[in-house]
Amino acid sequence: SETLYFASDGHPGLGGLDMFYINLQQENAEVRNMGKGVNSRQDDFSLIINESKNEGFLASNRPKGKGSDDIYRFIRESVTKVIKGKVID
Repeated sequence: SETLYFASDGHPGLGGLDMFYINLQQENAEVRNMGKGVNSRQDDFSLIINESKNEGFLASNRPKGKGSDDIYRFIRESVTKVIKGKVID
C-alpha cells in the first residue's frame, strides 16, 4: 500500500511535532498518530522506515540527547490479537 508518513503539530498528538501516517490508497482514510513507541513530548520528525528489517529511524530533540536534535532507532513489532470465546450453533 502507499502510505504517507509525515511530521505535524496540526493534529492531536503527544506534544511538539509528532509522526503521523495515512494510507493514500484508502478512500476516506484517516490520519493516524504513530503513538508512544515513535513519538514523545518533544519534536519528532524525519522518519525513515526499513520495511525489510521492521525498523526505522527518526530525529528528535528529546531531553538527555547528545545534541539539540538526535537520531533514534525504533523497532516495529507485529501485533497479534487473541480472541477467546464459545461458538454455539
